[in-house]
Amino acid sequence: MIKGTFTPPDYSLQNLYKAFISGPQFSLIKSQELKKEIILTNFFDSVKSIDIPVYFIQGKYDKQTNYELAKQYYELLDAPNGKEFITLEHSAHYPNTLDSTLMNDTIKKMLQNH
Repeated sequence: MIKGTFTPPDYSLQNLYKAFISGPQFSLIKSQELKKEIILTNFFDSVKSIDIPVYFIQGKYDKQTNYELAKQYYELLDAPNGKEFITLEHSAHYPNTLDSTLMNDTIKKMLQNH
């Protein structure tokens, strides 16, 4: 994943800095209010229905966004225009190369269907 990040022609050094240094510093260190809001937000209570197609793409071994909790929310969520839960069997928070075909196929399917 890191090699791919440094080789695409669409990313500049400034983009990489924002993605790996300034963005994480803001969200993890500087933004205490954002952290508080994330901790206090309960989608089980506040967002029970979504009127657009919904796709959950979840890494099975993700420790940042818990797989079981995401699955529970998916089951509860009312999505009259469709919903789908896609499990990345080999990934954690970032999809790895073993799940890249599934990711690509899923995104193509989303674009074709909607």
